[in-house]
Amino acid sequence: MGKLVDVCILTVLWFVCSALWLPLAAVWIIGEATPNLLILIAMIPSLVLIGPCSTGVYYVTLKLVRDEESYTVRSFFKSFRDNFKQAAVIGALMTAIGLFFIWDIYLYFNMGSQAMTIIGIVFIGIFLMYLFTVMYVYALEAKFYNTVLKTMRNALFMSVKHIFRSLAMLIIAAVVIVGCLFFPPLILLSVGLIAFLHSFFLVKIFDLYIPKEEQEQHHDELEAGTTGIEEEQVHIVVTREDVQYGNSQLFDRGMLNRQETPSAEPDQAAGQVEAVAEEAAGQVETAVGEAAGQVEAAAGEAAGQVEAAAGETAEKVAEETADLVKEASRVAEAAAEAENPAANS
Repeated sequence: MGKLVDVCILTVLWFVCSALWLPLAAVWIIGEATPNLLILIAMIPSLVLIGPCSTGVYYVTLKLVRDEESYTVRSFFKSFRDNFKQAAVIGALMTAIGLFFIWDIYLYFNMGSQAMTIIGIVFIGIFLMYLFTVMYVYALEAKFYNTVLKTMRNALFMSVKHIFRSLAMLIIAAVVIVGCLFFPPLILLSVGLIAFLHSFFLVKIFDLYIPKEEQEQHHDELEAGTTGIEEEQVHIVVTREDVQYGNSQLFDRGMLNRQETPSAEPDQAAGQVEAVAEEAAGQVETAVGEAAGQVEAAAGEAAGQVEAAAGETAEKVAEETADLVKEASRVAEAAAEAENPAANS
């Protein structure tokens, strides 16, 4: 019963602090003739506040699911204050993106063209991924330190990786919203109840990305009663290098386990690496020696072949030179004989 009261308090805090009542109040005060521009102006504060409010709700519901000691109102405003800047940016971006998709889908289905209808169906699929991201992004902001873009990207990747749990969370949200339409008093529990039920899934998912030693330390603190509402966020950042590691390994527990190897294992691994390096060095040295011997033998054989070819060439040149000398002698003798008869006559 106590948690149900906390859920109701969170819902009231979310509606009041997010200023969603401003456009409703404008319509209620002015009536149906309220200008659309005035309604849009009244929605501007909600565009900024909806992110910090949603982050505060998830900050508390994640604690409620873990049965951690917490004061609902105080914890809500602590998260609201600590995460205000970044959560406000996330909330504004997600709200703007959601409105863009809803408006585009409405236009595509009202154009009457079959091609536009097909595009509208494609946009519905993309809008479904957007809804998955919304269900994770505020809880990630409440639990992990990260930049705005990385938080949104991680929310998308995490929702896809745990697609079946994401679908279950989406069904839960749809059931609660439909229930509010048929039973209006349920609105007092709506936002808090959705976040509370989602947190049962999110706690199990987030535990996959928190190193074991941090979980054990946190558990010991809970048992010792040293952890209060001032608990800090877990400092885990999924970097671009982690994403490039491969989508199949993204958010895999093994990625974090590699950071948790005991000190004895690195020494053993270093010894194994050193042994392998020495063995490889020996193999390289042997291979180099064998290659040098083969090169030396090949060089000797080539030198012998060159020497033999040079000898053969020299003999051929000598023979050809002797032939030329003999031929020159014969020509000289013939010339002398030709001159002698001329002189005798």
